[in-house]
Amino acid sequence: MDVKSTPYEPDLLDEKAHYREMYAHRSNFKQVVPFNDSQTEVLIHQVFRLQFLKDVILFSHLEDVSRSLLETIMNRKTTRIVQKLLGDRQFLMDLFDVLEDALQPLERRQDVVLFTHQFCIMAKKTNGAIYR
Repeated sequence: MDVKSTPYEPDLLDEKAHYREMYAHRSNFKQVVPFNDSQTEVLIHQVFRLQFLKDVILFSHLEDVSRSLLETIMNRKTTRIVQKLLGDRQFLMDLFDVLEDALQPLERRQDVVLFTHQFCIMAKKTNGAIYR
């Protein structure tokens, strides 16, 4: 999905906002362990795009109602991501196998820890019953 918004913002006084470059540099998607469900990755990209729209492109133009609507959509998609990942037993086993395998590079093991941290933050925001 290309961001095709006007790069000229009235608040920037003849300066050009470089949304495409910003989007390209901020969208560094790294998959530590492959997802078994391709829909999960699609949802992650959708949430990222919505977050980018809300926080960067439409930041000064959104009213409270519109902002609330975007946040609701993002929360629902985030809840679906958390549910899909929690329901994918093989993915979770593969993820933690990386940590247990001493032969794995340190960087990959650190990526698993960072992913787990991000996942816990996402799960906490969804208010779902993840602790069983």
